[in-house]
Amino acid sequence: MNNQHAQLSQVLAEQHRTELQAQAAHARLARGAHPLRRRRRRMPPGWWQLARRPAGQPSPRSHADAPVMPVNRSVATRPRPTAPGGPWVTLLRVAWLAILLGLLLQLALLLVAAGFGTATSPRPLLAETCRTVCWSLLVCVGVALGRVAAKGRVQLEGVTGLLAAPLALTAANTLQKGVAEALNAAGIPAGPAPLWVLALKAAEYACLGLALGWVGRRAWGNALGYAVVGLVTGVVFGGTFLMLVIQSAPTPVSTPSLVAKGVNELLFPIGCALVVFIADVLATRVDPVSADDRPLRITLAKAGDQAPFPFPSAAAPARSP
Repeated sequence: MNNQHAQLSQVLAEQHRTELQAQAAHARLARGAHPLRRRRRRMPPGWWQLARRPAGQPSPRSHADAPVMPVNRSVATRPRPTAPGGPWVTLLRVAWLAILLGLLLQLALLLVAAGFGTATSPRPLLAETCRTVCWSLLVCVGVALGRVAAKGRVQLEGVTGLLAAPLALTAANTLQKGVAEALNAAGIPAGPAPLWVLALKAAEYACLGLALGWVGRRAWGNALGYAVVGLVTGVVFGGTFLMLVIQSAPTPVSTPSLVAKGVNELLFPIGCALVVFIADVLATRVDPVSADDRPLRITLAKAGDQAPFPFPSAAAPARSP
């Protein structure tokens, strides 16, 4: 009995010794695969480094000795810096672009008149230019105001377009009449616009505001998409406007006047849509507070989170196969 107990103890001791030798060999192989890096001895900073470091700034050694946080490759959001302005800056850009649009539109009407050989005196031309610029400014700012104030709600854009168009047309006609009276210009139509014209303009720019808001939320919403929306709006509502003008006129409308009205009704919605698009692009690329959050590829994980792609560490114990 004693001999069997001694043999069993000897066998267990041999097995334990064999296991210890195997673990030691595996540890040597692991250290050979991932050799430990020798820590570089850091020299104390010299007086020139201490003199250039501002007061309160931590030393480079504190950054170097700080624990490295694990890398989290999940999608995160970019912090949004605070910038002054925002919506008011966007409306100001729209205003300047709308003034430029009014001047270009008046230049196009002058070219149409020159093509038909009809000359315009300077005083009525100045009154007409003031009317066109005022109309362009108020309508484009009204549509852009809905885009700025809505913050994702398309219905408010339609409401601002619905209200801005009749007010802009009334204000433009009033300004034209005032400038014409001040300059003693003849040939300026007197009186406010008819009610059906105000209703048609309100419906046109309400639909334009809704369509621009819808296109702006699509992935393909570029300058061509905005221009197509303006073109469709001009064709539908401009054609309706010309038909009603021809039917309601007591005398036949002259061809130069009809062509000028058609050019105005077709080009202005396209220009207004492009003005809104350019203002949105400038707000996205120039104002960081107006840009959408873009995902980052690599971010630091929070404390206690495990990295999805752990890197092998030399200090980590090797696992036995």
